[in-house]
Amino acid sequence: MGVTIHYTIAYENKDALIRVLKAVAKVYSKYLIQELVCDERRGIIEVAFQVHPKAETLTFRFYNWKKWKNSDEWAIECLREWVRKNYTNKYNVFWDEWAELWICKDFCKTQFAGTQAHVIVAEIIRKVAMFASFAYIVDEGEYYETLNTDKVDEYIAQIDAMINTLANAFKRMGFNVKTGDEL
Repeated sequence: MGVTIHYTIAYENKDALIRVLKAVAKVYSKYLIQELVCDERRGIIEVAFQVHPKAETLTFRFYNWKKWKNSDEWAIECLREWVRKNYTNKYNVFWDEWAELWICKDFCKTQFAGTQAHVIVAEIIRKVAMFASFAYIVDEGEYYETLNTDKVDEYIAQIDAMINTLANAFKRMGFNVKTGDEL
């Protein structure tokens, strides 16, 4: 529960992806917690950022479709369905043919880190998505789409109020829980 940014980003060119991730890691080095890793054998390229101690880690883990398309890992199941829906129909090709596709599908919750952290996460995602072959971003705080922080403030306050209401109800029942303000 909480304000989250969901992102699906695909690159058809591995070298372009690596260049973008290196550039973003350099610009946002203050938040970098995992240097760029390119594991050709496993078919994974990834980098990670920690924008705020109370925000989830912002991870960009790109999977090479050729190596991962038949995996039964949960994340790959989601990606397989996404590729079927978006690439097969949109580009009128068979999804098996996207051998060089590098794809990332993940989310980052910023609820307890505040508006400024949410904006930084959104801007990092924007930089990674900027040169992608395909990017689909859903920002529950609506900052990514509008560049307006008022909505983020509003959504964080609404969800904090819901969390506090629920936590206080549990406290009245005798449970030892923390409210959103205490987290």
